[in-house]
Amino acid sequence: MVQVNRAKQAGLTVVGSELTKQLQRHIQQDVYAVYEPQAYIRRGADGGIISTDFMYAQKDSNSLTFIYQPKGYNPRYPTSKYVDGDKLINAIENSNYTWSGTDDIPKRPFWNMFVDEAMDPHGWVEKLFVRSMNQAEPTLQVKRDGRIERDSNDTIFEQQLSFNDIHGSSSDDDLPF
Repeated sequence: MVQVNRAKQAGLTVVGSELTKQLQRHIQQDVYAVYEPQAYIRRGADGGIISTDFMYAQKDSNSLTFIYQPKGYNPRYPTSKYVDGDKLINAIENSNYTWSGTDDIPKRPFWNMFVDEAMDPHGWVEKLFVRSMNQAEPTLQVKRDGRIERDSNDTIFEQQLSFNDIHGSSSDDDLPF
């Protein structure tokens, strides 16, 4: 049991770190590379949506919760309207802005693309988790086919992993990165 717990914690740690990296990659490729703002200066990693200050991987003994709560406030424009969290994600994803000068900004579905890539079907999260468990404790020989569930709210995504059911036989663990 000690080996399983050690492997599980190693797997959750690696997945939490990689979720942050992959979300940043999606923001760069699906948001920043698609549109260059004319009306404001991006904050980038200094308080912008790509900042790790807004990405949290919280783990407990059996689960990992990844939370992304970006802040829309830009100190360069202290009097402008802004939104935070899910409202900001939805504004970017759906080009659903409520402030002036934003009519020509395209939809940029970075969050949904990130979640879909990570989760569906048998996405890289499961592959990386199992690989990391096996690297931490090779004698366990964990196989994929665990149960991973996706929260119904795509803008706050929670990973719950069941260790009692990991017993399948898929050796394909190619990761897209």
